[in-house]
Amino acid sequence: MTILTHDGGFYVILNKYKEFISQSGRVKIGNNVYFGRNCSVFKNVEIGDNVIIGNGSIVTKDIPSNSVAVGAPAKVVSSLEDYYNKRKKLSVEEALDYARSIQERFNRKPKIEEFWEEFPLFLKGDELNDKLPIKRQLGKAYNHYRVNNKPVFDGFEDFLRKAGIE
Repeated sequence: MTILTHDGGFYVILNKYKEFISQSGRVKIGNNVYFGRNCSVFKNVEIGDNVIIGNGSIVTKDIPSNSVAVGAPAKVVSSLEDYYNKRKKLSVEEALDYARSIQERFNRKPKIEEFWEEFPLFLKGDELNDKLPIKRQLGKAYNHYRVNNKPVFDGFEDFLRKAGIE
């Protein structure tokens, strides 16, 4: 990610008019902000709290809190709440497809340790598995997960059955 608090275009003015005119401004980034790869944030921009900026985005204008923005220039495409609800639905089918892809690619049954991100779908909050980095993945959210997670599937084998893997 690149944060640009100034503009090198002043060199053109310097070379043409022999005068140095600065072009700088502040950048303010809120709490809990995720930047995809290869993003740039330009001067005089404020990004609120709880924001996702998509890969390759160029942020030239303010992005409000609780939003998802993508593009060049970056534009808000979703509220964070809408994105959260969309991801909850999509994550199940994506996990099932991932399991099927392992079986197709390697001609074997998937192993639980291959599901570092999908484990909440098939493990109860109070279940630990020494083959999965559950505490590390969840960090500060682990205690909340432990008390509140209600898996979609009744264990890993049920998850595999729903993926069509026996």
